[in-house]
Amino acid sequence: AANARRLLRRHRVAMLVGFSWGGGVALDLLGAWRGPTLLLAPAAVVMGKIGLANPRRKVVDDPTRVRVVLARFDDFCPQPASGELFDHLSMDVVEVADNHALCGRGASE
Repeated sequence: AANARRLLRRHRVAMLVGFSWGGGVALDLLGAWRGPTLLLAPAAVVMGKIGLANPRRKVVDDPTRVRVVLARFDDFCPQPASGELFDHLSMDVVEVADNHALCGRGASE
């Protein structure tokens, strides 16, 4: 996350997008980043379980700028833990009928 923070300071970024592990990193960046953010199947719960982050303690100044896409059949970041986390953080959550990779037809509908 330190490298990502440095890149955010150095470049003009219009939107932060994080997928899987990168979604967990993007969630961690929300203190330093104040722009629009898209988290795709974020591994935030997994990161918390192995002690790399405590996503439940995250405070987001404006959760309306964050959209979270969760996969209903995600074996890596399973429901309901992921959904409960992002509901707790008051973020906009969209659930799609897909797996973790979000490459199926359900993710596009």
